[in-house]
Amino acid sequence: MSLCVYCLNLDLPAAFQKEVGSNQQRSLTSIIEGAPSCQFCAALLAIIESEKQLPQGDGSSGVTVKLILEGYAEALSQPSGEPIPPEGIARYGAVVVPITRLGLHLTRSGERDVFLDTSIQIKASSPTDASRSNLGRGRAVGEKVDYVRLATWMRRCTERHGPTCIPRKYGSDAAKLVLRAFDVQSGCIVELPRDASYAALSYVWGGVQQLRLLKHNYPLLTCPGALDSRVKEIPQTIRDAMHLSKCLQMQYLWVDSLCIIQDDEDDLCQQIPNMHVVYGSASITVVAASGRDADAGLPGVSQAARKACPLDSVIQGVPVIAGYPFFHSSMHSSIWETRGWTFQEKVLSKRLLIFTEHQAFFHCSSASWSEDAVWENDDPFVQLSIAVQLQTPYHQNASIPSLNFKGMDKYFHLVSGYHPRSLSNESDAVDAFSGVFSDLRQEMATEFFWGTPCAFFNQALQWKTSIHDPGLRRGEFPSWSWLGWKATALPGDFTWPTRLGNHVATESLVRWHRVGSSGSIEHLNTDGESRHGEPLTASDLGLSLGSLTATDQLLCFRAETIWLAIGQASTKTTIFSRFGTQNYGFGPRDGADGPVRAIGELPLHRQWAESLGDAPELEFVILGRSWFRSLYESNVVDECLDLVAVETREGVSYRVQVPSTKVDASWYPVLYKRRRVVLLG
Repeated sequence: MSLCVYCLNLDLPAAFQKEVGSNQQRSLTSIIEGAPSCQFCAALLAIIESEKQLPQGDGSSGVTVKLILEGYAEALSQPSGEPIPPEGIARYGAVVVPITRLGLHLTRSGERDVFLDTSIQIKASSPTDASRSNLGRGRAVGEKVDYVRLATWMRRCTERHGPTCIPRKYGSDAAKLVLRAFDVQSGCIVELPRDASYAALSYVWGGVQQLRLLKHNYPLLTCPGALDSRVKEIPQTIRDAMHLSKCLQMQYLWVDSLCIIQDDEDDLCQQIPNMHVVYGSASITVVAASGRDADAGLPGVSQAARKACPLDSVIQGVPVIAGYPFFHSSMHSSIWETRGWTFQEKVLSKRLLIFTEHQAFFHCSSASWSEDAVWENDDPFVQLSIAVQLQTPYHQNASIPSLNFKGMDKYFHLVSGYHPRSLSNESDAVDAFSGVFSDLRQEMATEFFWGTPCAFFNQALQWKTSIHDPGLRRGEFPSWSWLGWKATALPGDFTWPTRLGNHVATESLVRWHRVGSSGSIEHLNTDGESRHGEPLTASDLGLSLGSLTATDQLLCFRAETIWLAIGQASTKTTIFSRFGTQNYGFGPRDGADGPVRAIGELPLHRQWAESLGDAPELEFVILGRSWFRSLYESNVVDECLDLVAVETREGVSYRVQVPSTKVDASWYPVLYKRRRVVLLG
């Protein structure tokens, strides 16, 4: 097949290296007309058809197709020609060879532009040759997954990545925990041997009716062949995972619905907090990232078809083949990546085998490999990295947490990643994160109180959002904890000021207490509190604990509070305005009816703020002091007050919002303060 006049003018080898001007842009009609006789038009049309973007009838008129040069990967080497050291090299100062793809961009008059998932990439000379000339180049993705490649990925990780990727044996840190698993050889549920290798499944239930392990069927499902005879009651995703385990010669498979007794509270209470053991000990976690529910299956394993493009050809001497979305792009479009329960299943795992609608990925803390391109690097003089254009914060969030994350940095990262995810039952917010809490409890050597690490209590308590929406309140959890609020609709709106690079220190001005199980007031062993505050007893509270509900959520402490006036809403329109939030200046008022001397700004929902009346005031609790290094003069450190606005009902105060701006500590002497016992619920 030859090339049409349009495509003859396109220098394909050059197109993979630089933008080549107006020849990149074509009408869809001309591509359709050229496809029967033009090799490149046929390739473009194959991609458009595989993405189901080909309009019916005369719909192609007015549609423009543009080729976009996309950065995909980069091969980095040292200018000295020396091998890459174990810790890797930085992009700055390295010799960078870009590896690109050609993406398709469809423009329709009056409609939003469409970027197609499938792209054009240069094909590798061999799908298994991981030498320098092949790195990042494309290879064919078959209708069925290549089990040999999957097994090779696992073996390669074990042999080359060292202890960071080797799962722990669950018997080593959970002596009393008994795990169950599906035995693919006996076809039933068994107790998992403590030294066994096993796969764990991570998937979205999606409301599908499925066979579950229950107290009444436990004796039956633990009999050999029991699940083989009830295969029609098992969702497609789980059936595919069972088949995959056999093909990978993995005898045991852990699936939550079949390995936890779903109607046994004792078993649930034992198993759910130990998800760090279940997923951290698995040899591989199989991720069903395609589809909306448990019947979606694993594309490429059995019935679930993959989105495939037939492009595999040589054009102008360039071997080209279809390329599919990179790892983090595939995650971004996955329902699995949005669900609350699946978050800990990802971050607690050592290695992930991820099935998407286009292909499978292998992902660990040291590598991300895909079926559609050669990412397995055998050249000691080259470091293969994703293109700098793709190294966005989302890529970091989609990945297993970096080994560089420790302590509070790791806590901040994990909570920020989990908080925006959705839960079918908001009351599951703790359970769906309990494995992470267990893991952090060991690593940080601290207890957690409603999601807040006691050893870093004051730092963690200063979480903030720029959007104030009382409708996002989770009443099952305390208002002072991030667990007590659903995420806003604005990505990245959940932050901690103490995570900023210019944060120097935080000092508590209160002594924290909680209500114990016996109704007594117990001291919380938190950071930085020994120099401030006095002990509390039940008699200091001023009300009977018996009259309150959810006393286990209360923070009890003595603190200074200030009533401050709320000024007029800012007239400036911001991105937060479309969510109903405006910034309000707050501070003392000059005289009874004078203007507000603003000491800071407080984001409030406009309707909620208007409900406060004509001369609104809010009570602010002084929790502590923080020091931040000036962004403009590194030798200057600013001291600020840590404030939280509260509203009090029936003796219990509830968090409203924290200021969006730092409140200078120089205001402290001139503010009228009173000291009281605060019960923060």
